[in-house]
Amino acid sequence: MTLTHAAECDIRLFWKLVKRQTNRNSRTYPEIRDDNGNIYNDPSGVAEALALYYENIYSLSDHDSFDDAFRCRVETKFSLIEKDCSELKGELPGGPLTTDELLPIIRNLKRMKAPGLNKITYEHIIFGGELATQEGFIVPLFKGADKPKTSCNSYRLVALLSCFLKIFESVLNNSIKQHIIDSSLFPCTQQQGFQGKLGCLTASFNLHGTIYHNLEQGNRVYVIFLDSTKAFDTVWRHGLLVKLFNMGIKGQLWSILHDCNMDTCKSNTVYMVSSATRC
Repeated sequence: MTLTHAAECDIRLFWKLVKRQTNRNSRTYPEIRDDNGNIYNDPSGVAEALALYYENIYSLSDHDSFDDAFRCRVETKFSLIEKDCSELKGELPGGPLTTDELLPIIRNLKRMKAPGLNKITYEHIIFGGELATQEGFIVPLFKGADKPKTSCNSYRLVALLSCFLKIFESVLNNSIKQHIIDSSLFPCTQQQGFQGKLGCLTASFNLHGTIYHNLEQGNRVYVIFLDSTKAFDTVWRHGLLVKLFNMGIKGQLWSILHDCNMDTCKSNTVYMVSSATRC
């Protein structure tokens, strides 16, 4: 196919043919001269010169011919509009954005488009699909110590979840903590795990202080250590969801938590080789 024909029929093939005819030994970065006459021919210098050039273009500049009175009126009006709009807490025209509106847009996104700085392409969103929040990779980590490496029980499983799901979970968690759960009632003030700025160290301090306090009072101290094997993996999900309902998490929020934690799928990954997906 000729370049002319490719340009009319297949733009990707056209550029592929053009690149084949390009001199591969040509300099990748051109020589750039800024407004002050400085010359840049290295990648970082060229990038910085272009950045400074466009920064100056995008910056508002004064000019003698500009109507100062008109600009003052516009700037004043802009400040009032900005203040009024920031104070309005209403919804978008047409109400909240729904999945029925969003899904057709996602399906019609064009493939093979360059991503932005975050490297997330349209394909990530299109082919992630509705199950993207319910799928994850399971990476086994050896527990160490005297555990036998030949036993599956010697490995702790770590789930690699969708970044979109993690963001969504953070939004839900903030909503629950701010509007539903009374922090004075839940969790227990003595719970150290999964709490901000708390952990094993603060739990040890609490235990240490309790023991020494009772010993100083001449009291006996009874300590019970309980370790639930694979507690997170074997938790009764239906019972947990019922408990969340009793705590005030109801309606659509409860349904979202249910959908995110039921019928999930996993694929184990070892040395970059993945097992079959299991749901």
